[in-house]
Amino acid sequence: MTQEARADEPSFLEIGRGKALLLLRGEDSSEGVWASFAPLLAEAMRVVVPKAETSTVKEVEPMLRDADLERFAVLALGAAGPAAVELAARSECDALVLIGAVTSETATDVAEAERRLSEREIPILLLWGEDDAVVPAEEAERLSERLPTSTLALVPRAGHDVAETAAVTVVPLVFEYLRSRYLGERHGHAEGGGPVPIALTRRPDQS
Repeated sequence: MTQEARADEPSFLEIGRGKALLLLRGEDSSEGVWASFAPLLAEAMRVVVPKAETSTVKEVEPMLRDADLERFAVLALGAAGPAAVELAARSECDALVLIGAVTSETATDVAEAERRLSEREIPILLLWGEDDAVVPAEEAERLSERLPTSTLALVPRAGHDVAETAAVTVVPLVFEYLRSRYLGERHGHAEGGGPVPIALTRRPDQS
């Protein structure tokens, strides 16, 4: 009976209302990493969070059906990067945020997904710890060159776990980026955070 009840439970959690935002984490991120993200993001969006870590699109697709996500944005950390890039290359994805994401050392199908993503006109935020020793900032710079619509943000003195150790910087930045570029809302300021120095760069051909 217990096993049947568990089998009936959804494979994801969700809070908030509005446009959908899918949060993906890989095996290199802790289970509690979204604790500081979800409440703020849910003030403006419907936040959908898989209960398990993610490494492939096949793991996500059943949840997309169960959650009835026809259109969405994706926010992915670390090893969930390949799945996020493949999802963002599809027409149903309207925005992408990658934080310290693994992409270049993966299979050729992810390289193909990168190519297709580079042809899409969707907002993309690449946010990295400047001192990331797992996925160096050079990978973020490579992606920035590869993806014409991307914006690159480097957090000084932060490593691969930037989403947790620099949450006070990262969470408001992601929130404001998605509010502006995904939701199309005017600029606003989240309570509890002040201005934080951060290096933001955009490709020269962006207006």
